[in-house]
Amino acid sequence: MKNNNIENLKKRIATGDIQAMLDLGDVYAQGAAIDYEQAFRCYMQAAEQGNATGLYNVGIMYAKGLFVEQNYETAVEYLFKADAAGDTDAVHTLSFLFGMGQGFDQTEETTFKWYLFLAKKGDANAQNNVGLSYATGRGVAPDDNEAIFWFRKAAEGGCADAIKNLRLLGVSKK
Repeated sequence: MKNNNIENLKKRIATGDIQAMLDLGDVYAQGAAIDYEQAFRCYMQAAEQGNATGLYNVGIMYAKGLFVEQNYETAVEYLFKADAAGDTDAVHTLSFLFGMGQGFDQTEETTFKWYLFLAKKGDANAQNNVGLSYATGRGVAPDDNEAIFWFRKAAEGGCADAIKNLRLLGVSKK
């Protein structure tokens, strides 16, 4: 990107233009002359204003250790904020980090909470896992009615394992 375009973005940033913050952050993070420090500063400006993309990008920089020291717990905090602010990629990155055991306490209770979080977003596999948690009492008090509820939701979402689990319980899909 030419210097006059960068200067134009900086002027727009001075007026509080969040899109310019993100655009300049992308220039620094992905452009010809990569400067992660400047990218982080731009993304952080957007994040501080509650911008979902800015929050997501700050979370990614913490997860990867770009300019900042790698810190999965901080990454997860920013990614949850990004998800709450409407970033659709954040939940997938959170799922990846959880699966890798990065940034999360890996207790049965935390695992249940994570599956429930994803289940409420419509993830059929997570819904099945919530059903399993209720059926076995792992991370939550056992509750057959809740298990059946979540297995049915998962089955409606196309999760074959949930259909098997309902059959094992002798319960219909509907």
